[in-house]
Amino acid sequence: MNNMKSLREAAGLSQSAVAKALSTTQQTYQRWETGKSQPPIDALQNMALLFKVPLSRIIGTPDGSTLGFEPNHYLITDDDSGFWGHLGIQLDQKSNSLWFPISASEQHRLAAHLSNYDPGDIVQAGTLNNRLLLFSMDAVNRVRFLEDACDQPSDDTGWLAKDASPLDDFNGQPTILYEAMIAVAEGDFGKEETLGDAVMEHARQHLEALNLTDQQLDAALIQTRIHLIDGIVIKTKPDDMSLLALTIEMAAGFGEHLIAINDDNECLDLINRDRIVLVDIPLTAYAKSQDQIAPKNPFEQDN
Repeated sequence: MNNMKSLREAAGLSQSAVAKALSTTQQTYQRWETGKSQPPIDALQNMALLFKVPLSRIIGTPDGSTLGFEPNHYLITDDDSGFWGHLGIQLDQKSNSLWFPISASEQHRLAAHLSNYDPGDIVQAGTLNNRLLLFSMDAVNRVRFLEDACDQPSDDTGWLAKDASPLDDFNGQPTILYEAMIAVAEGDFGKEETLGDAVMEHARQHLEALNLTDQQLDAALIQTRIHLIDGIVIKTKPDDMSLLALTIEMAAGFGEHLIAINDDNECLDLINRDRIVLVDIPLTAYAKSQDQIAPKNPFEQDN
């Protein structure tokens, strides 16, 4: 975070002005700017708004990796990647929908897709709480778009409470924080070099405050959920190849055949694709599966 000074100066702000806006002392802000201490996540969020830059510019991660941090409402930041509202998917035999926070750009894309929907199409949706969703409109009862300003639906009494992950805020969390929480949960502290000390520390504090069991962490961070037509939910942790094959075969819409899934317990599941109505995958797991099988650059030499 050694670019804090240049970003502040580019925004035309003094140290004292920033400190006042952040409700802290100038001495404390100076320590953040010189790298003598790490600012908390809420201060970083507010600095991003003050400096009018993505949060990733402040903490030195790739652009886009921090999307979903609040305040990141698309109306406040004039950024379509910011929080818009919620996507609700109501499955057969369920009175309540499954709700997911989504960005403005994703809502626009999904609404356009569904307005020209062809039978058999597989809909893909990326959420702000680290989920990749694949489903067919032929197999779900309905899809709902609920903008943030709208009241909760009176006919959906389970609104966000029953199925929401304890790790998620109302409007999700940034991908980088999910990566950090997974690293903390798995004891992979080497991630501090790539994710940054401040993000890793925030992830540690977030998990400590929640005091979740290992089983709850697995369900919230790592588990893939496959919803079947009869209401059964298969909860699994596929290996990278199985996860990538699952997404490809679902997206391709091949019709009735068996999908093979090897999980981390070396158990082989054969699932009838025609019985699947919704696949709910952690985006971080999907990204990892792509990285693991990416072809090596033939011009890249080993060290």
